[in-house]
Amino acid sequence: RPWLWLGSLGALLLKQILPLLWSQYSLLWRDGLPPADLGAPLYGGTSSVIKQGLVDYFNELRKRHMPFIAVSHFMFFQPVIVISHEIWQRKVTKLENEGLTVPCFSKKVTNLLGKNSLICMAAGKGHLHHARLRMKCQRALAPKVVLSNIDVFRAMFRKEFETIAKSTEGTDGFVRFVPIAHRIAFNVSATSIIGDGNERECDEMRKHFGTYCRGMATPRAWDLGRHSVYGRALIARAEIAQLIAELLAKPSVERTALGELKISSADCGGLTEDEIVDSVLTLLFAGQLATTHSMTQLLVDLASRPAEVAKVRAEANRTPESILEDSATLRLVVESMRRQPPAHPLTRICKSQDIHLNNSIKIPKGFRYAPMLQDDFDGDIDTTRKDFDNREFLRDACERPFGGNHPHSCVGRHSVLLMLQTFARELYGHYDVEVVEAVPQPKAGHPAWKGDLPLRLRRRT
Repeated sequence: RPWLWLGSLGALLLKQILPLLWSQYSLLWRDGLPPADLGAPLYGGTSSVIKQGLVDYFNELRKRHMPFIAVSHFMFFQPVIVISHEIWQRKVTKLENEGLTVPCFSKKVTNLLGKNSLICMAAGKGHLHHARLRMKCQRALAPKVVLSNIDVFRAMFRKEFETIAKSTEGTDGFVRFVPIAHRIAFNVSATSIIGDGNERECDEMRKHFGTYCRGMATPRAWDLGRHSVYGRALIARAEIAQLIAELLAKPSVERTALGELKISSADCGGLTEDEIVDSVLTLLFAGQLATTHSMTQLLVDLASRPAEVAKVRAEANRTPESILEDSATLRLVVESMRRQPPAHPLTRICKSQDIHLNNSIKIPKGFRYAPMLQDDFDGDIDTTRKDFDNREFLRDACERPFGGNHPHSCVGRHSVLLMLQTFARELYGHYDVEVVEAVPQPKAGHPAWKGDLPLRLRRRT
């Protein structure tokens, strides 16, 4: 009978919907929580995040609740407490460094990144497995090691820029820069890890990497082999793992970051093949997220700031002695990242105790929270700020967009910082850049540009 089917369907929907509504609206009367900003029923802020992008939406939340400490929110069908960067640093990072918090990731993401992924594992005091993996990755991507690749990075950029210039020379045509930025970001990250001279393996990895990343973004973790997005991502992961295994067998990788992960040292043993695969995939994925948007944002920021372009051009032939060496280009890079942090805040939980943010506000134990990576999104780019003359301020400004001095901060940040400085100097040192249209158009909450950011290059005489 139709009414029986309708009744069963209604009961099923209520069984799914009522718990979600309860988890959303119970935030209004739970004691000790920050002020609630719940958004639309069921969806909360999900639609706004997808439309505006996570960074801009969090900034909007912050401005709606000034002076901002924290806000109880609901998005992607889960309650979460969003906390300011300053409060996170003062009240929460100590617990994180003591190993009392754990990241929150879906089984889908954990399976794709691997059980040995640095960003999926619990970290801090007492978590020796994470500490060992992180130490090896930090040594593999140490500042001096990364800096030794600067000529390789320059050659990559020159090749890409010359191709763009030739394709737009003498015409009114343009190129879509975002796909180029994706390719550059992957090649730089991969070369930092596997070294120069492995172009075939790098190209093969990149072909599979797009499929792998699409599996991260899909909302459904259905493993139907080649017949589902997630299944194809798992296949792509296996293909990349096989390429990494082939590289590990090459004698030439001994002098690369990949080789450093493999070998033992006096105080730390070499990683197993599974640990290396998971670590390399994590570094590639984090590098792609951090680098692609930072590169396009830096391009857009410079398009409307001719005075900053002149400063970058004055340093076009500069070879820094260290990646964090003070310069107009480095200041510009960190100012651009201050307004649009390249890393997104990851949710975490503390299972053992409440986290008290002040005398009246707390994060209950077992409750998800997401720290902001900046508190100053709105100030205009200013590379002449007196604060930059303070060496400690500059170092903090370089580390903050990547999570600061924290067990889950990005270990590949030196590679990203060197890449962005080299990108700006090579591009503006040799070319005039015309950005045809720069209209932000986020996709599924991730930064994106209308028309993939069309531009033209003209070689400078």
